[in-house]
Amino acid sequence: MANITLKSVRKAYGIHEVIRSVDLSINDREFVVFVGPSGCGKSTLLRMIAGLEDIDGGDLMIDGERCNDIPPDRRGLAMVFQSYALYPHMTVEDNMGFALKLAGVPEQKRREQVQTVAETLQLTPLLARKPKDLSGGQRQRVAIGRAIVRNPKVFLFDEPLSNLDASLRVRMRGELIKLHRQLDATMIYVTHDQVEAMTMADRIVVLNQGRIEQVGTPLELYRHPRNIFVAGFLGSPAINLISATVASSDAAGSILKIGEGDRMTVPHGSLDVGSEVTIGIRPEVLSLNKTGDISGTVDVVEHLGDVLLVYVTIANGQTLVAKLPEASDVDIGKRISLSVDTSWANVFDTHGLALPAPFAGSTKTAA
Repeated sequence: MANITLKSVRKAYGIHEVIRSVDLSINDREFVVFVGPSGCGKSTLLRMIAGLEDIDGGDLMIDGERCNDIPPDRRGLAMVFQSYALYPHMTVEDNMGFALKLAGVPEQKRREQVQTVAETLQLTPLLARKPKDLSGGQRQRVAIGRAIVRNPKVFLFDEPLSNLDASLRVRMRGELIKLHRQLDATMIYVTHDQVEAMTMADRIVVLNQGRIEQVGTPLELYRHPRNIFVAGFLGSPAINLISATVASSDAAGSILKIGEGDRMTVPHGSLDVGSEVTIGIRPEVLSLNKTGDISGTVDVVEHLGDVLLVYVTIANGQTLVAKLPEASDVDIGKRISLSVDTSWANVFDTHGLALPAPFAGSTKTAA
């Protein structure tokens, strides 16, 4: 397959710069996901790799070869789009083999390649059908199959599951993960859905306003976000970001004051006393405790079957979301106290950047 390297890559439309000096290396056989809000530049970056958008500055290297000026069809890449883009008058077999036909591959060899890929994607019974006779998931598998038969160096996916319903998206995510293992291929996948990013990626690239905010494994980014943007973007329910003041601090840790009464000790040491910080607390690291760190009044309780999402207004007027066991004793209007597993707490400065803590290299996972 292929290694891809981006060196100070830029893209602008007039005076509007959409990709701002991006540096990134993607390893052979890696599954990398570009994620970020709408308009962050993730699809544009993917299209630049594919050759569908010109690169205004910097270099794109594929297996060490500079590819800025190489046409898309000669880069050895295959792209799957959000829309299936199937030819409605062609059968599934003809759709899958059309690129091979254009490339002059003999009919017998073309049919053999299509048959092999169809078996992998469980499309063999559908080869004689036309797109109008297929479900959304089947059409998306045909679009993926059309890419696979070309035997590309790299697969590029631009939000391929966005048009599917929720249950089908979950199933297709699993199929793509298995497909990556079977093909042992390099894949780059664009999505705005952080759940897709967390469940599918070897590494995640978080983009914001044309810049890379952070690159790392899903656990690294979830556990140790570099800044408030990354912390808030990854995780469902979203991380709680609570304003606090440093009440005391030494090398062993700091006591943070939340509102007028609550205080919480974190392992982040040597902070400036009196400075304003933001505490990042994942909902699942909160637990009911009569002598807990944070107290407040229950506003909303959402029953999800196995867990409760409990929305609590705390002393400083902010709302905190806690993910608690279904059997927890909470009712709307009730005052409760919550303990925080502070080994999982993140602390950010006034610029939104994460402050270091002794546990920064930990890879433990939450219960």
